[in-house]
Amino acid sequence: MGRTVFTISKAERKRLADKLIKELPGLAEDLAITEVRLDRTTRNDRIRRQSNDSGREPYDHQAAKAAKALNDELQKWVEFTMRCGTVLNPPANNSIPALGRWLARNVTYLALTPGSEPAPARIHGAIKWAWRAVDLPEEDEISVNPARVTDAHKEVVSASQAATLARHLGGTAIGLNKNRVHTLAKNHAVEPVDTKDGTHFFVFGDLLVAHATYTRRQPPKTKTKRKRKPSKAK
Repeated sequence: MGRTVFTISKAERKRLADKLIKELPGLAEDLAITEVRLDRTTRNDRIRRQSNDSGREPYDHQAAKAAKALNDELQKWVEFTMRCGTVLNPPANNSIPALGRWLARNVTYLALTPGSEPAPARIHGAIKWAWRAVDLPEEDEISVNPARVTDAHKEVVSASQAATLARHLGGTAIGLNKNRVHTLAKNHAVEPVDTKDGTHFFVFGDLLVAHATYTRRQPPKTKTKRKRKPSKAK
């Protein structure tokens, strides 16, 4: 019987899988925030934005490029791994978190596929570039001006992206989390404008309107039993 040859060491496989699982969901959300420029990134950029906010295009091309590069890199290694000869179920969808989960789950097959040696370095590099593109300050330093709020209302977002935007906007968006979006959609308070790989996308402004107008179901009131007065002894 031939000896099993791994092109990626066990330690490197674990490091890569941990990063894919732990970092990608949050990174994908931060990229979504940065793309529509609801954040303020880096000190120099902050100064530039303060002087140019009124006429600035509400889109961050650097974040968009980093997100696409990361998605493409993950997709490339998913497709590479699926050619390893073992029948593997494809990822749930082509989002960054879904591709990352798939690679983390199948990292052993990736390491068994000849030619996969550059994968960890290439993936780590794409993740590092994405974090540099985000470079978000602390939550209490994030400032959202009225122009950005207007831009956000026009954005087409998933439930996860909507929840992230809502956290930064506050105000009427408070409480608009993923579960709330699913509830609104389930009860037809808002309709998706697009669906891709099972993920529904909504206009963020429509979600805010539905969130404000759709009444949350109140739990039924429990009837309290009246205590009987003890009968007087005759």
